[in-house]
Amino acid sequence: MREWQIITVCASLVAVCNIIVMAYVKHIVTRSLSQIETKYLENNKKIEAVEKQLYEIKADLPICYVRREDFVRNEVMINAKLDRIYDRIEKQKEKGV
Repeated sequence: MREWQIITVCASLVAVCNIIVMAYVKHIVTRSLSQIETKYLENNKKIEAVEKQLYEIKADLPICYVRREDFVRNEVMINAKLDRIYDRIEKQKEKGV
């Protein structure tokens, strides 16, 4: 009879130790998941802020930026107009002389 009592007590101690270890592991896993979720939410907020800045830059880009081809086209137009004005001035000088 005594042997069964010792085996029962040992089995109970093992079970209690297992329960304590499992509770501790559950606590650590829960805490870790909570920290991961907090970091995930923080990262989402940061990503949303970066996306907002990106959209603002995309909205401002056409206002602030001129493509090289557009600039060259405008320069050619301005130079053509200036050449026409210069030609008219030269014609007026020739008529006046």
